[in-house]
Amino acid sequence: MPFEVQLLGVPAYVQNQQKIDIPASNTLLLVAYLVYAERWISRQELAGLFWPEKSERTARHNLSQLLYVSKEQVWTEGLELERSRIRFAAPSDLSLFRLNLSKGKWAEALRYYHGDFLASIDLKVSSEFDAWLSDTRLELYTSWREAALAQSEVLRGKDDFAGAAGLLEQVLQTDILAEDILQSYLSCHLALEESQRQQAILIYERFEKTLQAELAMEPLAETRTLVKALREKTKTVSAAKHVAVASRQVYNFPGYSSGFVGRETEMQELGNLLQKPEVRLITLLGPGGIGKTRLVSHFATEQTGFADGVVFVSLAALNDAEFVASALVAALNLAGQPGLSARDQILEHLQDKAMLLVFDNFESVMEAVEFVQDILEKTPCRVLVTSREALELADEFLYDLPGLSFPEEKGVATEAFDSVKLFIRCAQRVEAGYALSETNSAAIGELCNLLEGSALGLELAASWLRVFTVADMVKEVRQNLDFLVAEHTLVAEHTEVPLRHQSLRAVFNYSWNLLLADEQDALARLSVFRGGFDRESAQAVTKVSVRTLLSLVNKSLLQRSLEGRFEEHASLRQFGDERLAEPDKSRFQQSHAEHIAHLAAQFRQCTNTKQEEGWHKRLKPELDNIRTAVRFARDSGATNLGLRIMVDLRQYWYRAGLVTEAKDSLTGLLSQSTKDVEPSVLAWSYELSAELSRLSGQFKIARKNFTESLRLFKELNDIRACIAVYNGLGIAAYLDGDQNEARQTWEEGLANARALKDENAIANLSISLGFLAKDDNDYGRMMTLFSQALELYEARGHQFGILSAKSNLGFATLHLEDYRSSWTYQREALELSLELAHQDSIIRCLEDFASLAAACGEAAVALQLAEATCVQRKALNLPIEPHDLAFLEAYQKKARASLDKDSIAVARDIGSAMSLQEAAREALSLQLKI
Repeated sequence: MPFEVQLLGVPAYVQNQQKIDIPASNTLLLVAYLVYAERWISRQELAGLFWPEKSERTARHNLSQLLYVSKEQVWTEGLELERSRIRFAAPSDLSLFRLNLSKGKWAEALRYYHGDFLASIDLKVSSEFDAWLSDTRLELYTSWREAALAQSEVLRGKDDFAGAAGLLEQVLQTDILAEDILQSYLSCHLALEESQRQQAILIYERFEKTLQAELAMEPLAETRTLVKALREKTKTVSAAKHVAVASRQVYNFPGYSSGFVGRETEMQELGNLLQKPEVRLITLLGPGGIGKTRLVSHFATEQTGFADGVVFVSLAALNDAEFVASALVAALNLAGQPGLSARDQILEHLQDKAMLLVFDNFESVMEAVEFVQDILEKTPCRVLVTSREALELADEFLYDLPGLSFPEEKGVATEAFDSVKLFIRCAQRVEAGYALSETNSAAIGELCNLLEGSALGLELAASWLRVFTVADMVKEVRQNLDFLVAEHTLVAEHTEVPLRHQSLRAVFNYSWNLLLADEQDALARLSVFRGGFDRESAQAVTKVSVRTLLSLVNKSLLQRSLEGRFEEHASLRQFGDERLAEPDKSRFQQSHAEHIAHLAAQFRQCTNTKQEEGWHKRLKPELDNIRTAVRFARDSGATNLGLRIMVDLRQYWYRAGLVTEAKDSLTGLLSQSTKDVEPSVLAWSYELSAELSRLSGQFKIARKNFTESLRLFKELNDIRACIAVYNGLGIAAYLDGDQNEARQTWEEGLANARALKDENAIANLSISLGFLAKDDNDYGRMMTLFSQALELYEARGHQFGILSAKSNLGFATLHLEDYRSSWTYQREALELSLELAHQDSIIRCLEDFASLAAACGEAAVALQLAEATCVQRKALNLPIEPHDLAFLEAYQKKARASLDKDSIAVARDIGSAMSLQEAAREALSLQLKI
């Protein structure tokens, strides 16, 4: 049995339950790097990492000596050596930690984290290795921190406040100035026994001293209120609990950290409307801040009468109606289909679905009413819309949403009114023991009346309690309201603005005036974001401090989601945008676009590595910010910046199913003046535009753009780039039916690759020419070309190239009905894709296995594997190319023909329940009749 290596904390190895420390050495660092990589690493990469200043020969010699010494160690049994590559295959705490993280098993992941990666190890190897080690320690610590916070939320939801507090305390031990986490920690202790609270007070006192010593600052009012409640043993404040969504098909709904208040009448009336068969479209009308989003979110998730579920689509950040269909595709987690627009894909997907579709903030994309009409006409779905104006469709039922119920008479304020109940709840966030009383009820009633039950207005007003009584609030709102009415009368006497609009504006104005200067600057600058932002992005773009962000959250001007992203109500974002004047507005829009470009460049560097999957998750919530940055670049003439973003996000567009959108955006940028665009950026932009056109089935446009890209690269004398374009141009010509052009192009590219001795390019083009040989019925040449490509990839240790070549050899031998060889190649390809943890490749290999199983008479297994990959493609939003789909479907048809309907249904049910790992195990254990 191999040793288990422990690298999280003090390095050690474990066997037979005995733990032995591993001393610091280069062997330990080598193994740590291999364990982290979780794949084969070329000797060339390791030699360059450890001895970058040495000649290649010397570095390789040093590596050989290190490997010799390393193999002699008792704990390095998992070290595997080949001629060109090395890996470490023994179990480790790091691999188990990351595996559980990837599955969202936070508690299991936390069991394997015992401290920093290679804790106490301080060997200096090279600047490159030292930088990698520093970055890796930070990455793994951050992963542990996020897992600890996520698990604390799980425990809070189960009322296990002691467990949640224990995890939060661990985080605070490493980051004592994280005041938002401290607030959660203190809240947990409010639900615990009195004897357990003293530790929380000690942690707070440590925080208070550190904050004063390092930043010369005082804790926020909310933090002081919580610790005051602890010290006074107050039991009126309870820890926040997160309401779990019922286990039904609910897509993309926002999570809220506070409960839903009131609206029983509205919930009942909307429910009655939905019961009527003739009601297909309901538009919830109301001004910004009245509570439309919160109501429809709560209402829709309560609906159980839709067999295929309910889906929520936020449109607040969209400025273009053409993105509405794409937003619905993303909300449903559908994989984009090349050659099919998002609109057509949605209509096809929904044609037999019993679903409730919720479109929130439709007023920003009113041109999309035709899309809604298409949904109503071509699918059985029902649609619930929130908007500030009607859609003006024939089938539309309008529901005017009033404010929360409020007292209409002075001196009458009870919690029977929803607005009063909401105000009290919001007030308790500021002052823990706040309650309705004889001394404040009249003023609260008047405030609720004045704001006509506006939820956002009440939430903002409640945040003023730290400086005002409610009576003072009423006075200030009235004064600001009088000013707004007078200003409105002078400016636009002919326009009628409802009182609730004016009163909410008055609250906005006074909330603004209460902010410190840095808070005002932050709120205005943050308006450049769309769809929310994380802490790092906010700091990078606007230079806002974490403390200011938290202060804006505590004043209800920002909301923090359960995932840690900051979000701003659309009305407040618009208000902030009005306060951001030129030239500051352009400067921060530019900063925002440059930040997105920086993220895109980081993403590009991680493509085809273990980090790629993490980056896809990182960028998923940034789509609206990416669109905003590209639009700014186009409209401001910063074409080079926009094209850089588009090119660097190549793999993102594919995975997000946004091929058509990306193609159109590129076309718009390339239609601008390109005289100031970097020549290489322009050349790669045409190449990407060509590739996107090819994926859309527009082969002639693809050939035109590939040709332009080739011309530009030739002007730059960038022969390596030309070779890549030759390959793409040949594929486009091949798919366009022009085999002669394809052959000529590929052969020209191959000649250039051989002249440069570029073995990767030679291998890539050999595979392309292999498919041409198949069409010529020259199967011997096809196998020769594929085999030559494999040899070249193996010589360079190019793992993804090896995977591609073996996969193609599996395809070729399947076509030749050499099923035994096909099984061998496909097994090796699947095993390698699992080692690389590259989900796209795993799915492709499983699809090949499904075809092989069908060819060998294993029809049920073939259908199971195909169904498993179909489900996984949808879950991961991975489209399948048309020619791959045609190949798979041909064999699936054969499999279906050999089974009855019941057997087909059973096979599909089994496949749909399989994870990728389960499907892979099924494929690898398959005993084919060959």
